[in-house]
Amino acid sequence: MHLPFEQRYSGGPYMIGEELERTDYRKRVYNLNVLVGPGINYLTRTRFPDNEFAYRMLEEKWWSDWPENKNAPAGFWGTYTRTHGWRWIRVRHGEANDQTLDLDPTAYGNNCQAWAMTIHGQFPFYSKRSFTTEWRNDVLNAQINGRNHGAS
Repeated sequence: MHLPFEQRYSGGPYMIGEELERTDYRKRVYNLNVLVGPGINYLTRTRFPDNEFAYRMLEEKWWSDWPENKNAPAGFWGTYTRTHGWRWIRVRHGEANDQTLDLDPTAYGNNCQAWAMTIHGQFPFYSKRSFTTEWRNDVLNAQINGRNHGAS
């Protein structure tokens, strides 16, 4: 998905053409469908029983992990590419879900529901997780360079 942007120009009555003022980068908008249920794949079938209670707990957990207010931290949306590996973007629940249900998701023992969601990436640039390590002096380096890396 390409980054959404808009070029802003300004022009005057005695100007030929317009002059580029700035580039506005808009938020990213993702529309997706999510299947919530305890028996969807092998991993969830081994961790949760496929019953109504497990479905209700999973659904409650899913929706509570998407904060609506700006003071709560946003989650991460991961995208994997062969050339760059995992890239991450901060996302939050973008719009309220107004989906109506004809039947309860636990009707007839289904214990599963497909939800339509819209999530927003307010900072539209992908990033990689920063890995930081603490440097420690080893015995060989201390013998060659001294105690504080070159200080005698």
